[in-house]
Amino acid sequence: MYNKKNLEKALKELNAFKARKNKYNFYTFDRPKKLNYDIFFSIGTRSTGKTSAIQRDIALNDFLESESMFVKLCRTKEELHNEFQADWWTEITIKTLNKYDIDICYKKGRYYINEKTKYIDPDTSEFLESKFISEGKCIGYVIPLYKQQQYKSINYESVTNIIFDEFALLKDYSYDYAELEHFKSFLSTVVRFRDNVKVWFIGNVLSPHNPYFEDFGINALNLKAGCMYAFTDYEYYDNPATIGLEYGESLTDNIEDIPRLLRIKGNRQATGELDMYELPSEIINEDDWLITVLKKKDKKLFNQFYSVLGGVMISIDTSKRFRWNKNLNRYDFKNLKYFIIKDINNGWYYLISKDKRTDYGLSLNLVDDNIYYYKYDDDIRNNHTRLPDDIIKGKKIYGDLDIYNIFERGVKWLKIRSF
Repeated sequence: MYNKKNLEKALKELNAFKARKNKYNFYTFDRPKKLNYDIFFSIGTRSTGKTSAIQRDIALNDFLESESMFVKLCRTKEELHNEFQADWWTEITIKTLNKYDIDICYKKGRYYINEKTKYIDPDTSEFLESKFISEGKCIGYVIPLYKQQQYKSINYESVTNIIFDEFALLKDYSYDYAELEHFKSFLSTVVRFRDNVKVWFIGNVLSPHNPYFEDFGINALNLKAGCMYAFTDYEYYDNPATIGLEYGESLTDNIEDIPRLLRIKGNRQATGELDMYELPSEIINEDDWLITVLKKKDKKLFNQFYSVLGGVMISIDTSKRFRWNKNLNRYDFKNLKYFIIKDINNGWYYLISKDKRTDYGLSLNLVDDNIYYYKYDDDIRNNHTRLPDDIIKGKKIYGDLDIYNIFERGVKWLKIRSF
C-alpha cells in the first residue's frame, strides 16, 4: 500500500514547482478550483503543462485529501490499450512520485498507486507488476465514452472528478454525432444524486467548433488568451450547472525561448503564439480574388472570372408551423439562401450568402435573384429539388461560418439562432 506521508511530500514538491518563478507560464488549476465551477474547460496552446496540472491539482491532490477517485474519458474501446493510457502520467509527475517511493501503473482500464521499491525483485530487478496492482489502491478509471453503457456496473461512489484530456479534435466533423448524448448519459451514471462531482475538459486550440462548445453556448471565436469566462443558461433551470472556461496564456512571451526547430510557418500552435481561435481554413480568406472583385462592385469583371451555378435554400426553422404564402406560392419558414459560384479558372466552388455578410463584411450584390434554388435539408416545407451531388465537384470555399457548419458538419449540427 502507498505511503500517504510520502505522497504528501511528493505533492508538496510538485506544488513548490508551480509556485517557483520561472520564464515559462505553466498552467495551474488553483483559480478554477476556488471558483468551484461544475464543468470547467482549460484551453490553450501545446506544452503549457495542462496535463501535469490536472494530475497534480485535481487527481493526486483530491486523492490525498479524501482518497477520492477520478475517471479519465477516452472515446473508443481501442484507446484502453496500454500504448494509449499507460504513459498518460507526465514525466515530471512520475519522477517526483518515484523520488518518494511511489509509482502509478495502468492495467485494463484502471490506474493503481502503490509503493515502488517493494515490488522490484532484488535478485532480478524485475518489476512485480501483478503484485503491485493486487496490493495497490485504484486511483482512477479510464472509460471509453462511446461504450459507456457497458461500464454502468462500476461503483462510482468514490469518483469526484471526470477528466477529458485532449477532448478537442483537429476537425470539427470528426466527432460522432451521438458523442454529447453518450457524455450526458455517463454523467448521469456517475453523479446520481451527489453534488461533489466536477468535470474537467482539457484541450488545445484546434477547431473552434465542437459539440460541447455548441451545447454550452460557447463561441470560441470570441475567446482570448489570458481570459476566464463563465457560462450559465437559465432557460430551463433556476439554478443550473455553472460552466467555466480559461484560455491559458502562452508558455512564454519570448519566441527565443521556443526551440528553433518549432519556429516554422504554420506552427503557431506549438510555439504558443495563438492568442485566439482562428477561422477554419475552408472559410474564404480576406485576400481571396473573389473578395477583391466584390469590393470593386463590377458585374462585368465578376462574370469574366466567376459563374453562378444556382442557389441553395436551407431551412433553419425548428417550428412545426405551416403558413402558406400566396405571393411566393410556398410555405413560409426561416431559411438561409446561398449562391453556388464557380471560379472558372481554378475550378473552385464558393458558397456565398445572398442576404448576410461574409465574415469579412461583404455581401453578394452582383448576382440576380432569378436563379434556380436547390434545397439542402429535410424540411417538408422546402419544396425545392434536393441539391445534386455532382454540382459541386471540387474544392469548396465558404463565405461564413454558418454555411461551413452546414456543409462540413451537416444540418443537424447547425446551432439554430436569430440571423
